[in-house]
Amino acid sequence: MPIKPKHYILLTAGIAISLLILFHKYLFFSFFFIFDDVGSDTMSLFYPNLLDDVRNLRNEGLVFWSFSKGMGLNSWSENFIDPLHLILMILGEKYLAYGLGWIAVVKVAAVSFFSYYFFKFQGLHRNAILLGTILMTFMGYLITGTTWYGHATNIMHMMMFLLGIEWMISRNRWWVLSIAALMLLGPPLFFMTEYAIIYGVLRFTISEKLNLATIRAFFKRLWKPALAGTLIATPFLGSIINRFVNSPRVGGDASFAHVLSDIGVFSVNEAGHLATILARFFSNDILGSPNNFTGWKNTLEAPLFYCGLLTLLLVPQLFSFLKIKQKLIFGGMLGIFALTLIFPWFRNAFYLFQGEYYKGALSFFIPFTLIWMAVLAFHYISKSGKIHIPLLIGTIVVLIGTLFSIPSISQLIRVDASVQFQVVVFLLVYAGGLFTLNRLKNKNTVVHLLLVVALIEGGIFSYNALNDRSAIDINAFENREFYNDNTVEAIKYLKSEDPGFYRVEKLFGSFLSNGLNDSQAQGYYDTKTYRSHNHNNYVEFLKGLTLLDPSDESATRWIGGLWTAEDIHPLITMKYLLARPGQSDQPKSGYYNSIGELNGINIYKSKYYLPLGIPFNSYILKSEMKDDLDYFRIVEAMNNGVIIDDKDVGLVSNMKKYPANRISGYLAPSRLYNTYKDKCLKITSHNQSHIQGTINITEPNMVYFSIPYDVGWSASANGKSTPLTKVNYGMTGMYLDPGQYNISLRYRPPYFMIGCLLFLLGVGGMVYLSYKSRNDKVAPLLPIPENVSFQKIEKQPEKSVVKKRTYRKKNKKRKR
Repeated sequence: MPIKPKHYILLTAGIAISLLILFHKYLFFSFFFIFDDVGSDTMSLFYPNLLDDVRNLRNEGLVFWSFSKGMGLNSWSENFIDPLHLILMILGEKYLAYGLGWIAVVKVAAVSFFSYYFFKFQGLHRNAILLGTILMTFMGYLITGTTWYGHATNIMHMMMFLLGIEWMISRNRWWVLSIAALMLLGPPLFFMTEYAIIYGVLRFTISEKLNLATIRAFFKRLWKPALAGTLIATPFLGSIINRFVNSPRVGGDASFAHVLSDIGVFSVNEAGHLATILARFFSNDILGSPNNFTGWKNTLEAPLFYCGLLTLLLVPQLFSFLKIKQKLIFGGMLGIFALTLIFPWFRNAFYLFQGEYYKGALSFFIPFTLIWMAVLAFHYISKSGKIHIPLLIGTIVVLIGTLFSIPSISQLIRVDASVQFQVVVFLLVYAGGLFTLNRLKNKNTVVHLLLVVALIEGGIFSYNALNDRSAIDINAFENREFYNDNTVEAIKYLKSEDPGFYRVEKLFGSFLSNGLNDSQAQGYYDTKTYRSHNHNNYVEFLKGLTLLDPSDESATRWIGGLWTAEDIHPLITMKYLLARPGQSDQPKSGYYNSIGELNGINIYKSKYYLPLGIPFNSYILKSEMKDDLDYFRIVEAMNNGVIIDDKDVGLVSNMKKYPANRISGYLAPSRLYNTYKDKCLKITSHNQSHIQGTINITEPNMVYFSIPYDVGWSASANGKSTPLTKVNYGMTGMYLDPGQYNISLRYRPPYFMIGCLLFLLGVGGMVYLSYKSRNDKVAPLLPIPENVSFQKIEKQPEKSVVKKRTYRKKNKKRKR
């Protein structure tokens, strides 16, 4: 049954009004869509990252490396081809914060749009399409995920991926699938591929043309988008692989893989965890609002399975329409999901044992599967006008019983009584509406009421996730709070007086006390950083200094930097410290001099600053560094030579070997400074990804750069390619024989240039194949069947009723 324009207009208007109400204070600039609560990552991580991207893009163009992320990190990302990301880049630093709320609404609207056509391409009944669109729009993970930015982005692209699959099946148009795969590059694409297998099994099962020829035709169509998507993705693949290989949480000691995989296969989640899983099917906030959440973990990382209460009533109804084999396969797939929810080993395996997650995958895949099943059920109900009443009664009893049994499962969680009451009311309204479908002649009225109630329910159960939050007031930045404090003038002053390459540390935070990502928001280089995947070699460097335990996963994400380790500052290009008058943390007078105060910020300059590129003529073998050496002895060793791996000894055979037994722990920063201040690299130009300078080498030296070693960095000396090596546990070194050199350091993500060539090939291929197939008329591969078993059973009684009525009319005529 086709959707009439008025239905489409009413649906669009209803969703638009709901979103305007939900996001009103962010759209009309009462608050920024930035949070200082459980969603503080928006302020401490995501917003600074965006500002760093904006600044780098505007000042330098495409940037592949950022020195504002710790001591440096690969910053080339697939985000730069995301249209919504580019819109934020266009807004610039001044207006970026104002656009975040509007971008969040666009993401939800895009999911709604993709969902509508996803169900439409399957040839479903009009009522089912409308219902599916509403349910997807207010999915709990989508609405909550908007307040963590990237999650809503991934859901949008995942829905686009699923739409691409259906478009390929029904229209033989595959470019949407290729673009969606490109947008999902990285772990989301891996998870989406995992789920695509599950979805494919269910999709083939429900279709009426399931045979070997159909499957062969499907994969014949699939190779084009797969190849095109792979080619287009190649400029980013090297960067993504490099990012995760160099992450301490993936390729380092902080990986959870060995811990999570050792859990017993059939060990069960603890009671509070299981209670959280059950509760979050009913509402986002039944266990408390985002800032008062009482369930397992927090409101985002906990299972987020809310997908509309009508969904929970409709999913069992689908089984009354399915054939035996279909029931077994759909039931089996739900059983697999149940395994991941009850036994953590299976869930961890889905995430390759990288963390105890639901976000990023299962919090979307499980609700989406349930919504799709509910929509299929509603399709069949709309076609037949019949409901399996005993099954409906049983379902409502089980759901309400489960709802009230949740507090008894775990005493550690608290169920919100008001939300619990709302859930019961909605369940009873839906059950009553479905029951009347068997009774009323005009079924469309009941269906339309059900759709309206679903829309209202979605708005009510989404409101707290967006509005019961500690959002940043619109006047905060104008009042010089957070990242717009007086640090801005201090950094601007330093850059105007000293435009060279150096690092600055703040002894306070503009946001939170540690200010781990202040440098990204305010535009300077430091050593602090907070992010999911820091550079493994930076972590190794801190480990070598005995300042960090690399097996502590949390410590590899929240790196406080080296602002208190003044002894190492000459070796990491640290030149200035910023402090507030009267604060307890102040620089050591032996290392720093005060150069004055600016708008309430004291500025200190290092007495022993050494530029980037220190030439050492001695080396120390890493194997000779004793494990019990403390921080001071290790710093002394680095002051006297570069520490190298034994395998690299051939590179430094012409250099002097510094005996490790001479290390005593005595530090003489003035001697280090006086020895090297005139010998370091003289930088002639620099930006984030390219550094040039000159240096005069009088004897064989290893030039030490305080840049985390990364295979993306390349070097040339007098135009000749020169190898780089890892020194001092994780930094970068370049061996040079005596001579005068022009040095060039350049960063490019691995395989970037060849990736660009393959990208052009992929784009060309996509354009050619799209043009060639523009007029192809291909029948749907996998149409949804109409002849379901429940309809066959119920049609006969309907015919008999019609005959009886006809017979009565004839008798009346005879009597007359």
